[in-house]
Amino acid sequence: MTRSASRLTPAQREEIVALAASGEGIEQIGQCFGITRQAVRGLLRRRGCRQGGSVS
Repeated sequence: MTRSASRLTPAQREEIVALAASGEGIEQIGQCFGITRQAVRGLLRRRGCRQGGSVS
């Protein structure tokens, strides 16, 4: 069962952004946190991150 991205703590969300910025793949990040890659992409998009995690 996957966890909803809305159930992540603020610290987990920040960690996801940092992992993406360091080049970690969104599928691997999602597996690590028990969420889908679509949830990871949505979180990054809402945080203003471009592909690869850089903040715009």
